Parts: sequence; C-alpha cells; structure tokens
Amino acid sequence: MFGIENYLGFVLAAILLNLTPGTDSMYIITRSVSQGQAAGIYSVLGITSGTLVHTLLAALGLSVLLANSPYHLYAC
Repeated sequence: MFGIENYLGFVLAAILLNLTPGTDSMYIITRSVSQGQAAGIYSVLGITSGTLVHTLLAALGLSVLLANSPYHLYAC
C-alpha cells in the first residue's frame, strides 16, 4: 500500500495535468482563430454537450450494472 510520502508527487502531477491544455482546448483555440468567435463558441457548445451526454450514459450504464450485480453492498 502506498503511504503519504507519495501525496506531494500526486498533487503536483494532478495540477500539471489540469493546467496542460488538451486536444479539445487546441481545437477550440484553432477554430476560434481561423474562423472567428462564433465558430469557437459553437465548438465549446458541441464539446460540452458531448461530454454531458457521455457522462450521463456512463452513469446510467454503471448504475444498471450495479443494480443487476449479484453482489450488493448492503447484503449481509
């Protein structure tokens, strides 16, 4: 089991990963610069709605999987 001595490295790595722009950020910036502000806003709306739908479907799928599981957390 890992101890608390790895916590600082974890926090630094998490901050670095959150500050690094991903492919969606690069797509939005590129589209905004090349096609204007409206295209950038449409890109943001498209990526955000896709993320929300993906998260919702993942949550519903996980809840169905857990509900049909033969092992329940509350079973004795």
